Amino acid sequence: MAINFPSSPNLNDTYSYGGNTWQWDGESWVSLGQTPDAGPQGPQGPSGPAGAGADLYITANSASNTLTNTINFINTATVTVAVSNTNGITNVAFTSLGGGGGGGSGTGNPGSTRDIFVGDGNTSIYSLNVTPTNENHTLVFINYILQTNTSYNVVNANIEFTSPPPTNSDIIVYTIGDSGPQGPQGVVGPQGPQGNFGPQGPQGPSGPTGAAGVGTGNPGAFRDVFTGDGNTTTYVLNVSPTSANHTFIFVDTVLQSNAAYTIANNDELIFNVAPDANTKIIAYTIGDSGPQGPTGPSGSSGSVGPQGPQGPRGNPSTYDIFTGDGNTLNFVLSTTPNNANGVLVFVDRVLQRNVDYSVNNATIVFVSAPEANSVVDAYTIEGAGPQGPQGPSGPAGGPQGPQGPQGPQGPTGPTGPQGPQGPQGPQGPVNLTGANDAYAQANTAYDQANNAYGAANNRVLKAGDTITGTLSLQQIIEKANITATALSANITIDLIDGAVLYLTTNASANGTLNLRGNSTISMNTLMSTGQSMTLAVAVTNGATAYRISNVQVDGASVTPKWSGGTAPTASANSVDVYAFTVFKTGSAAYTILGSKTQFA
Repeated sequence: MAINFPSSPNLNDTYSYGGNTWQWDGESWVSLGQTPDAGPQGPQGPSGPAGAGADLYITANSASNTLTNTINFINTATVTVAVSNTNGITNVAFTSLGGGGGGGSGTGNPGSTRDIFVGDGNTSIYSLNVTPTNENHTLVFINYILQTNTSYNVVNANIEFTSPPPTNSDIIVYTIGDSGPQGPQGVVGPQGPQGNFGPQGPQGPSGPTGAAGVGTGNPGAFRDVFTGDGNTTTYVLNVSPTSANHTFIFVDTVLQSNAAYTIANNDELIFNVAPDANTKIIAYTIGDSGPQGPTGPSGSSGSVGPQGPQGPRGNPSTYDIFTGDGNTLNFVLSTTPNNANGVLVFVDRVLQRNVDYSVNNATIVFVSAPEANSVVDAYTIEGAGPQGPQGPSGPAGGPQGPQGPQGPQGPTGPTGPQGPQGPQGPQGPVNLTGANDAYAQANTAYDQANNAYGAANNRVLKAGDTITGTLSLQQIIEKANITATALSANITIDLIDGAVLYLTTNASANGTLNLRGNSTISMNTLMSTGQSMTLAVAVTNGATAYRISNVQVDGASVTPKWSGGTAPTASANSVDVYAFTVFKTGSAAYTILGSKTQFA
């Protein structure tokens, strides 16, 4: 059935239909997920034999002057009973327990929600649609760059940045959810007819209590934050990881490869090279599931109706990796997603926007082909499979015998001594099929995450990557833009496209050189305060020589400081090479150092 979404929605509007909720992110409706249905209940173990000489008879809740108590049954909900005493006989009546087999139960995981905003250079507080548990349950990107927790705070449902994001910057916030609410209780079978109730047998002594089950849970993820000092290589973690593959280490938001560090003595993170002074070190310790502890024995229980068949399992999340060649637009996934919102696509670890690609059945179609040797990661995220049908209810109890005539009241005899307690019956076998299936799925997801992590560590550096520390290279080949253009009144150089420009036609007039990122990205956005960039412009002169007389940054004039203290003159019948080093000293504030060298 087609879903008719509202027309002309506003940013972060939501729409619910059929138990699902979607949110408008400014470009498309993004699914916020659905609480998965309850899983099926495992079959009940056989009943243990009753204690010697001890019978238990159950009656309806019809006695007066009852005493209400609560009994906890293993693998069931809490059951309330009423207890009364008539003529020395204790009656027990269950007031909230039905017959037949009960449905399964389980908890869902709401997954994550995404909020998208656009910075205006002034606003520092943005309201989220879902309130995170704390900062550790958020991932915040500005222009697709992961932000450290020191750059923002979470206050209730608000993200508060320490500095307003730049104008027209893309702000994406993922809120990671905790475990979802308890799944619904299965339908209770019909109540069997009431049998005769006879005299109560003597109470025997209590049997021994079985040993409690022992097992380890899943600690989830734990984060440690340190600050480098340029000397320290060893940092102690709060939680001991299973191995180095169970850690994610970032230095100034840059993911470190496993070759850059080791895990020793259970909880020590040891770097090969000490991180620089004042660098921020973030270490995530990822836990895995512990083994199932044995269950202590329990008392005997009545038989349960047969279990209904299990519903089909939904498609698991899948991971595909490709390599770009600069020409290919189409990449075929191994699993067909429900829609474009069911796919996360990264090119060289940079998250791609929905406008950068589309999904046609099982094919990702890019608007522009990924560059040659770029790594394309695609995660196909699917929901849980449908709930299997409910199993039929167990058979009802036997028919009620006829009521015998009531005899006359006899005299009350003396109370006899209490008989010994019969031994407790053995524990029925435990069905671990469901738990084993869940453990296998968890291991599969963990292997996929490790594969993605390994692929990310073995990739080729691309545009936008940041390298901290010292980089050793044998040779650099730099792009040069060589054009049959003459220096004239105005020349604009797009530094994102290259920092070397060679004008091969004789100059026709003194010119103004305007520096920018490109037609949509300014130098003020491209560079951060405290950064520098060097460029070179080669100007060809004929018999009449002309020179670069003015320099602009984003259209605003900046007077260079020239080598030797004075502006150079042009050289006839030569190639003059102008070298400029641009320092960003503040917002839209620059210092430019220039020099000119003649080649003839």
